[in-house]
Amino acid sequence: MREAVVAQGRPERLPAERSRARRPEEEARLARAAFDLCAQGDFGRALAIALPLSRVSAAAAVTAGSALRQSHRHADAEAVERRALRIASADQRVHLLIGLAADAVGLGNASACARRLVAAAAALPTRDPRARIRLAWVRTEHALLIDAARDAARHAREALRRSRSAGFARHEAKSLLFVGVCLRRLGAARWRSIVEQAAEIAAASGARPVQDVARDVLAMPD
Repeated sequence: MREAVVAQGRPERLPAERSRARRPEEEARLARAAFDLCAQGDFGRALAIALPLSRVSAAAAVTAGSALRQSHRHADAEAVERRALRIASADQRVHLLIGLAADAVGLGNASACARRLVAAAAALPTRDPRARIRLAWVRTEHALLIDAARDAARHAREALRRSRSAGFARHEAKSLLFVGVCLRRLGAARWRSIVEQAAEIAAASGARPVQDVARDVLAMPD
């Protein structure tokens, strides 16, 4: 998300990763803990759990990819997600493909992003609202990358509609942020109030990464 509205950072080398045999229930518990930390913006602690686990858990790889992207380490995220494709279930594969499309946005590769979005859409499960919302987000980012702001706004509004329908407050906040960014690109005066609303919902739902990016956007000159 941040790469669509603020400057990118430099990828860093992945730390050495070690994994050990764990029971499936322990893997699931750790993957969920990493997911929660990432959602709260604690990327360092999330990666400390998710990176080693990503060798044996595709769910952890999805979280690791997200945390790496939000730390501006898009090439590292791509490496983790590519590796996890071989161990992923069908549903996990969709999320990894969406992540790989987002990696391409961060690396400035619009054509690769477009190809990966097609692959993700083709693999999309029928009953996963989060996957459909994430796909709409990355479609928004891709459209912004190629200066198609009207298309971006359409995708962002789709993500917002789906987020509200599902009752996902964090997803609603991020979708509102994207809508505001698109409207700002289009020169619409109401973009600021929408981004402010995104920041408020993000704060109330504990989505610190969205709140931080919203503040960055609001600090930009008109």
